[in-house]
Amino acid sequence: MLAKNNPAGPDYFEFRETLRSLTSLGLSEEKQFQAAWASFKAMGGSANVTALTSTGQHYLTALSADRDAFAKSVEDAINERVGGLQKEQQQLQADNEALARQLAEIQQKQADNNARLTAIGGK
Repeated sequence: MLAKNNPAGPDYFEFRETLRSLTSLGLSEEKQFQAAWASFKAMGGSANVTALTSTGQHYLTALSADRDAFAKSVEDAINERVGGLQKEQQQLQADNEALARQLAEIQQKQADNNARLTAIGGK
């Protein structure tokens, strides 16, 4: 995600990668930052710290946008699943109501037929 949003030239991303690679050397944290800063400047990075903070902010904005897009996609997936279940529930209820009406009609028809059979048999 960060690499995709990495503009050309040295910036916070390269500084961070350099700093990350120095952790295995056993240097103190202060020495790691000093070495990363020297390496960053040697790559052609700005000697002004604000270049790191402004590009760092650029990455935070990109991460925030990515997080928001992910959260929206999760919310959409949940809503789709829940919406699908609600729609299925409504359909099943409608089907049950239709079946109940059909059953009542069949029972009424059966009662009418029994009444007619009684009438025919009683004559």
